[in-house]
Amino acid sequence: KGQVISDTGQIFMDSEKGIFILKAPKVFSFSGFTANAPEQEFNGIRIVSRSDFSTFTVASMDGKNISESGRLLLVIVGRAMNTGQKIAPHITKKIDDLERDVYILDKGTAPILAEGVECNIFIKKNTGDKGMEIFCLDENGARKSSFRPVKENGGFSFNISTAKNKTIYYEIVKE
Repeated sequence: KGQVISDTGQIFMDSEKGIFILKAPKVFSFSGFTANAPEQEFNGIRIVSRSDFSTFTVASMDGKNISESGRLLLVIVGRAMNTGQKIAPHITKKIDDLERDVYILDKGTAPILAEGVECNIFIKKNTGDKGMEIFCLDENGARKSSFRPVKENGGFSFNISTAKNKTIYYEIVKE
């Protein structure tokens, strides 16, 4: 039925729904046509996408498992392309080609343009967690601004709009 699961169970792909999921102790990634499976949960983190196509990746920044990490990097991106990039559908298609396969006619130039993504993130509270702060990062990893999530149901919840925040990078720091 178009589904593939790795022998470790950490990688899942559903080619019919266009979804790819990676669930490893220190990295959690959910990518593809996220409207087909808008909610994913792993290791105390729940991601609810409100966007048609997006990629969410959460990685531990301190070497601990995601559920125990005090610092996480969250990267959220929608469709992205270079300024002036030009694409065209395949002239000839084979039976195994995806419907959306394209040729790149002109690779374009910087800056990269990224479609905005809307989502809600929930992170389960661990014993000893008093609070949390989320930092919006620039393309070099420098902190630009920050906000605090709402405490609810044994954890912390926050909404993200990459278009409003003008970034795809977020640092999550537990206090």
